[in-house]
This record gives sequence, C-alpha cells and structure tokens, in this order.
Amino acid sequence: MNYCYILFSPSLRKFYTGITKDSIEAKIQKHNEHAYGKHHFTAKSSDWELLTNVSFLD
Repeated sequence: MNYCYILFSPSLRKFYTGITKDSIEAKIQKHNEHAYGKHHFTAKSSDWELLTNVSFLD
C-alpha cells in the first residue's frame, strides 16, 4: 500500500506533506525523532501529528 499524508506541527504552525510505502505511524515517529537528518524540514520540530492520509494501491 502507498500513502500520501499531511502532518501538522502545533509549535511551528506548519504543515508537511509526504509519501511513503511504510506504515504511517512509523513515518511520523521517524519525523519526530529527526531520523532524516537535521537539515530536513521536519527536524525543526518534534510534535508532528497526522492531519490526514490517503492510501493508494499503486
């Protein structure tokens, strides 16, 4: 399954849009743990929350 998701950071008052084949929960955890490096947009905060997601078969 493929997912398009939108995260929201209350502290930044910003949105982030991404795509993944991983589980949504694992992806949010990685964003909040800064697993993608300190220069990635989501590294500016650790309070990303799932706003919405859409799943696709391919």
